[in-house]
Amino acid sequence: MNATSLFQAGAAIFLGALIFPSTAAAQVTLGDAPTAPADVSGLPGRGPRPLDVTGSFNVNTDSREQTREFYNAIYPTSENVPINSTAITANCVPGTNSTAFQNATLRRINWFRAMAGIPAAVTFDSGESTQDQAGALMMSANNTLQHIGIPPSWSCFTTAGTNAAANSNLALGSDGADAITDYIWDFGANNTATGHRRWILYPQTQVMAAGDMPAEGGFAPANATWIVDANLYGPRPATTKPYVAWPPEGLSPTRSFFRNGPLRCRTPI
Repeated sequence: MNATSLFQAGAAIFLGALIFPSTAAAQVTLGDAPTAPADVSGLPGRGPRPLDVTGSFNVNTDSREQTREFYNAIYPTSENVPINSTAITANCVPGTNSTAFQNATLRRINWFRAMAGIPAAVTFDSGESTQDQAGALMMSANNTLQHIGIPPSWSCFTTAGTNAAANSNLALGSDGADAITDYIWDFGANNTATGHRRWILYPQTQVMAAGDMPAEGGFAPANATWIVDANLYGPRPATTKPYVAWPPEGLSPTRSFFRNGPLRCRTPI
């Protein structure tokens, strides 16, 4: 794919230029986005680490060459990474996934954040990732998505899993970095407010987590991505633009745009 076909200008997309659709919506389910908790005092994330749009991943989306190089350096490295999971859904074993797979999911998050012009130095918390693994197991085992009020009668029910469900984006039918892209797409009639996208692109967030169940034993893959940390109600850091939107202003790879009914391109956060 040449540079001309790889990119679309944000303004042109906003006016309805061609968008490359994905087939994921036919196979992936996104429930409602999680709601913000009132108390974040017990969550990790608050500390002296500065938030800076020039730290970690950063890109000038006004530059075609920078945007192309940034895409080629980061996005493909988060695709098709083996999960190498020890999970067994039928036996309610959440298992663990490969470090490479976890890192690929994290790179995808920070790629989207950098493209949106917000601090892109998110890290994963290991404890919350363990809870997310239990949450993803519950979603896969029960073939449905639910954030709160999960009954103990659910297969593979655990307190850790219910805690993760309440604080995470949830997807059924995709896992890892693909699930992150699904959250940015945020398809479905129940997601007109693009809440999953807003959580991934929330400027204050420093710490997330992720758990994933592979397609295994006839069960669908599932993802839980923890999106709330102790910085939720903290001061908003500087952003490249006075708002956060997807697609961002400037140039972006066409594959990062999606057709999902109404063209929800500009979602200020």
